[in-house]
Amino acid sequence: MAWGRRRSEPGGYEDNAALDGVGGYQPADGSSPAPAAQPRQTPDLPARGDATPGPYSSPYANPRGPRPSKSKAPIIGLVVVLLCLGLGFFVTRMARSSSEDSAATPTTTRTPYTPPPQVVVPPAVPGWQSVAGGKGAYAYDVPPSWEPKPGTVHGWEKDAAGPGLSLATSAFVGKGYCPSDASRTRGGSGVTPVAQHDYVRAAAETAELVAKYDFTAKGGPPPTVTVAPPVPVEVDFGGGKSREGSMTLADVVPAPGGDPCLGPKGLVGVVAIKPADNPSDGAVVLVVHTDQGYQGETPREQVVQILKSYRAVPASKRTTITPASR
Repeated sequence: MAWGRRRSEPGGYEDNAALDGVGGYQPADGSSPAPAAQPRQTPDLPARGDATPGPYSSPYANPRGPRPSKSKAPIIGLVVVLLCLGLGFFVTRMARSSSEDSAATPTTTRTPYTPPPQVVVPPAVPGWQSVAGGKGAYAYDVPPSWEPKPGTVHGWEKDAAGPGLSLATSAFVGKGYCPSDASRTRGGSGVTPVAQHDYVRAAAETAELVAKYDFTAKGGPPPTVTVAPPVPVEVDFGGGKSREGSMTLADVVPAPGGDPCLGPKGLVGVVAIKPADNPSDGAVVLVVHTDQGYQGETPREQVVQILKSYRAVPASKRTTITPASR
């Protein structure tokens, strides 16, 4: 899938790249119909008239001379009868052949599409909505003005700014605010693994990368990004267990004279979870990117609350809903 600049919702698809738990990543018949059978052509019958003896006539010819002329009507009637009989036999044969072919060909029935089950988990922040991923193994919460889209992946393609980034288990806010781009949103969120094993650096590096991607006009200069010092957090793993994490916020000011849809400023927040002891394992991060400086913005304290709501969800708090077939 090709990713565009500021492509917040590139077309939903099932969450095949969703994280399997907070700390891990899991990763017509085109034949032509047979031509219809053609009826057998009946050769023209020779004209039948009086038999006139010639030099080689039979010795049994009438010695008294030519036979009297006979009427042609009975002969024509006989021809018509023969043709009707032949046509009736042909139609009957074709009908029987079609019936036999239909009986030999099994009837194919389509199975109605059934949407996959949806896992719902309760929000940890009162009055908010949860966004669950990994079959409900993890979740985070967003304010009522946001729209959870856990089955959608969004991100940015690789370019001069960086290696590209894809965010699963998404949510969005402010869709359709820009007249020139109906799919544009004011902000989004999502989860992804990164290669960086140092989770403190992973949060800071991801925040700066997303800031450059999300707030740079196509072909324009990069924005001014100010990365705040890291803040330690504890990620709830349920059952009284937790894991260390690091949160980083980055304030963004887009370059002037670029994309008219860009807000006057932006905010990117990232929380990264400490990975396992294996040095080859990277950290898993939750990213929030949103415009600032407009009426109805998602305030800074709510961005922090979204990041801190990232958690593991025990099986006892997951509810599976099976949608009706359609």
